[in-house]
Amino acid sequence: MISPNKHLEFISRDSDILSGREGMICLDRNERVSSFAERHIENMRDIQTSALWSSYPDLGPLYSKIAEQEGLAQNQITVGAGSDGLIRRIFQAYLSPNDVVVSPDPSYGMYSVWANIFQARHKPVPYNEGPDFQFDLQEILNEIKQGARICIVANPDQPTGATLCQNDIRQIAKVAQENNTLFVVDEAYYPFHPETASSLIDEFDNMLVLRTFSKVAGIAGLRVGFAMGHEGLIDPIQKVRSPGEVNSVGAALALYLLNHKDIVDDFRIGVEESRARLIRAALALGFGSSPCAGNFHLLHCPAGFEPKDIVEELKKFQYLIKGGFKHHGLTRCIRVTLDMPEVIEPFIKTLQQVVAKLDTDER
Repeated sequence: MISPNKHLEFISRDSDILSGREGMICLDRNERVSSFAERHIENMRDIQTSALWSSYPDLGPLYSKIAEQEGLAQNQITVGAGSDGLIRRIFQAYLSPNDVVVSPDPSYGMYSVWANIFQARHKPVPYNEGPDFQFDLQEILNEIKQGARICIVANPDQPTGATLCQNDIRQIAKVAQENNTLFVVDEAYYPFHPETASSLIDEFDNMLVLRTFSKVAGIAGLRVGFAMGHEGLIDPIQKVRSPGEVNSVGAALALYLLNHKDIVDDFRIGVEESRARLIRAALALGFGSSPCAGNFHLLHCPAGFEPKDIVEELKKFQYLIKGGFKHHGLTRCIRVTLDMPEVIEPFIKTLQQVVAKLDTDER
């Protein structure tokens, strides 16, 4: 048996073979559940010609549209396989063994995984116990001053839903620039949180901003995203891309979504309406609520109710939600993916049934 690189023995990954999801309403992974409007589905099907399937990808039209939308030159952009694929390329281009990557905790789990794969050291900076989750900004700045190679912050973050204000982002960018640290702002949940750091790109040549088509655009299965930054930062990330990393269908449908802004706008508005309805119902049931800015909402379970029991009872009604968080501020929380009201309203009724049943069982 040929042995792998030694450091890989300590890396754990979830399987990409999913089971137990058939026939379920999946409100656990922050994916879009509701269907696109039929007219858009028909248009998307029409885009997919035989020539599109059989030809290697041409990303030129997608680059042109992103550059136009963001007011950037094309060499300030790189397209990749979702924000996750871009994070891998960024880490590959900029990390050496024993470099330090600093990020808030809990956050997107792949930050630490990619750091470990490239033999760097991950330094988590913990969030407080909530319900308004914040991390110690000074601790992040201190890690940068002590030589962190990369600082990566999701804004908004998940699972906390926490956001950073523009002043804090600017402060991190400035200290990172002074200390030769790459600062990455992961905006996977933009524009659910409408503020963006993209306006700082021209000011800070050490800063990258990431976007994905997985969340508000609703095509997580097609794996398309892009990074924006100074052309000097983008060039090394382009050098480590795989050929055809973004496939032709993904690129064509991402372009369609950029050209049909109403799809994104309607979904974002629907999600916010669903958030308001869920919060009202959850508060009436005794849940607590944390401010969240993504296509999900974090609820704190009432006294006497265990998150795992709520998760398991909802499964009996074909609903999957996220629970079982290990961070000390989240152990009593459940996270619900938000969608259009026609998806969330039946879920609310089911949650009410589940709480009533568990309350009766407890008595």
